[in-house]
Amino acid sequence: MTSRVNRGLRLGVSLALPLALVLSALFMPTAWYDTLPRTPDLPARPMRGTTLLRAILALQAVMTGILALRGWRWTPLPDTLRATGFAPRTDAYDVSESTARRWLLLITLVGLVLRVAGIGADLWTDELMTIDQTVPMSFGEIIGSYQSSNNHLLMSLLIKASVMVFGVHEWSIRMSTAAFGIASITALYRVARLAMSRRASLGASLLLAVSYHHVFFSQNARGYVAYVFFALLATRALIDALRDDHLSDWVQYGAATVLGMMALLNAAFVIAAQLLVVIVVAWQRWRQTGHIAPLVWRLVGVYTITGLCCIGVYAVALPDAYLYITSAYTLGQTGASATSNDLLQMFVRGVLEGFGPGVAAAAIPFLALATAGFVVLWRRQWAMTALLLLPGVLTALLLAWRGMTFSPRFFLLWLPLAVLTAVVTIDAIAARLWRAQPARRQLASSVVVAAVATLSALSLVRYYRVPKQPFSATLQYVERVRAADDLVLAIRPTWLGVHYYGEKQQLPLDRNYVEIGEVTTLDSVMAARGIRRVRLITTLEHVIEQSRPELMAKLYAGWQRDTTLAATIGGGAITVWSERARR
Repeated sequence: MTSRVNRGLRLGVSLALPLALVLSALFMPTAWYDTLPRTPDLPARPMRGTTLLRAILALQAVMTGILALRGWRWTPLPDTLRATGFAPRTDAYDVSESTARRWLLLITLVGLVLRVAGIGADLWTDELMTIDQTVPMSFGEIIGSYQSSNNHLLMSLLIKASVMVFGVHEWSIRMSTAAFGIASITALYRVARLAMSRRASLGASLLLAVSYHHVFFSQNARGYVAYVFFALLATRALIDALRDDHLSDWVQYGAATVLGMMALLNAAFVIAAQLLVVIVVAWQRWRQTGHIAPLVWRLVGVYTITGLCCIGVYAVALPDAYLYITSAYTLGQTGASATSNDLLQMFVRGVLEGFGPGVAAAAIPFLALATAGFVVLWRRQWAMTALLLLPGVLTALLLAWRGMTFSPRFFLLWLPLAVLTAVVTIDAIAARLWRAQPARRQLASSVVVAAVATLSALSLVRYYRVPKQPFSATLQYVERVRAADDLVLAIRPTWLGVHYYGEKQQLPLDRNYVEIGEVTTLDSVMAARGIRRVRLITTLEHVIEQSRPELMAKLYAGWQRDTTLAATIGGGAITVWSERARR
């Protein structure tokens, strides 16, 4: 009798969740959906986000109900269905685990210092767009709306929370991103251990800690570095789960995957790559055992739950997100086409910036090492290599197929892959040269990795000197050279930075500064200015040329550049113009 009562109580508790999900799907109010902010020029939605959310809740109710009725309990897979060859690499002459922990802590502290230094530098246009849209909205509006690709959901929520607690400051806006950048150093070490010794894995963490590009994105209040962090976390968790089939590893994998999707929608390509890898693993197990049904059901369960959670997080905003992304990245509002010289120039500029002026030649041997090391890395740990490589490959294939534009930041996950391949090649070469002398081999490998890290760190000198976009310095220059009655025009999107930092500097924005969006606005302002002199400010001129070519043509014809202030953002230099003297 007692056991029957206990079973009934357990069943009742188990059915509480599916019942709550059913009630939510049936009786969820939807009037709030029509009040969400929306980009005005988007076409009609293919379906309502609330309809999609109801469907997701209903599916989750069905799944949890079936599990409750069947009395599901976690049952580990037999050893024959677990992946082989996925264990961390061992080396008889490696440093001890305690020594590795101390070095990793030191490297992480170096990474922390590099990501905190200069965190208060000027925000750039995309960051300003993020806070301009995010700060005024409620948490619900952030989750339910998608007005631009700057709404990287997880970061938008964290920025909103940070600003509520600490106020609007550059450091508070970038604080969450910096934290993910610092955490990525340890995450890369854990991934590297699947293919390298502890010592070599420390070298990989060091290269990431001093990486120009990683520091750059760690101080960029957007979701890219969080996306890399969760991709690394999911990579290690998935490989551990396929090897050991521990519930904790699967839970960690699912959580990292969902949070990665919240960080950046590009994580969908990470999930696709992971699916390809698990299919290969399942095929390998089938070839060896001929029976993989328990493994297949395990994978179906994991990916169904994870997939429903990912879609559920975005369900309300997904229709608008689809419409915005397919239009923004098709109409050339961002990035470059796959066949354009602009794309090649962006990649080359990014590579050279990572090594800094005067040492850019180091990019050539670094890339050569990365290319050669890919084969070595693949042989040591094919699954890990594929999980880092394939998301970028799948991204490129989809963008090319849909005729959408490319941007180097879409391939940021290749940065840790390049670091790993470079380090594994250095380690492999040292092992070949000093096969019988392990102490010399370790010393030589460590010295070379340290030299590469030093070259990479040199580029940070310029990075800290030059802001992403120098709005404050530009306005200080303008205020020095203009007369009290002069007009200052800022062409959109320049106005975002001019307005934000103009208010901070308490400049007479209402009296002397004007936002210019179209040629007609410029013409009307110039016609009404009387005898007042006019200066004009632009940035991201390639964006203006793509969206309003007639406006830039008018500038080239009738204006001259007085000064241009450098920026670390590609195309982000800010130019101050004055009217060209008429003859």
